[in-house]
Amino acid sequence: MLDAWNPGDLNLFNQIQVPDEDPSQTLLCHAACVLGNQPLEEGLGEITLFLEENPREVLTIIFESHISSAELAAAFDAAGLTQYTYQHASGAWPTMGTMIDAGTRLVAFQDIATDPAYPWLMNVWEFAFETDYASVPADFSCEHNRGNSTNDLFIFNNFLTNVFGSPESAEQVNYNPS
Repeated sequence: MLDAWNPGDLNLFNQIQVPDEDPSQTLLCHAACVLGNQPLEEGLGEITLFLEENPREVLTIIFESHISSAELAAAFDAAGLTQYTYQHASGAWPTMGTMIDAGTRLVAFQDIATDPAYPWLMNVWEFAFETDYASVPADFSCEHNRGNSTNDLFIFNNFLTNVFGSPESAEQVNYNPS
């Protein structure tokens, strides 16, 4: 899950995200970009490099989009990432092996309405459903939160943080049976 913003946008606290940056730039950051951000194209370039170096890996990204689909697609193009995207119309999802063989190893979702100009940039709630997020393992639940529970993809939300995300927090739950 990644968040994309423009620096001139108002954040969730009704403040300009990054006042001294070019307002038309696109950034990866969460909630308050002034606390830390990365140019979107640069971050997507890191994903491109990962896919190039790991040809048998399949990735899924869900964008919390505070930018337009056109801006997001332009950053994908500039980072050389569009070539890896998978477009799902309907029916059964392919196996990961099929996606790997086809070279379409990146499933890109966003939480805003889709734009027909970018069919590979899919609305997450057309295909997935999720649990409510929990920030401590004791609060984890499989109860439905949003999305249609008949959709094929299931998202189990957890946001274990100690102010910011950390590998140590992730290790608390990223194992079987947790």
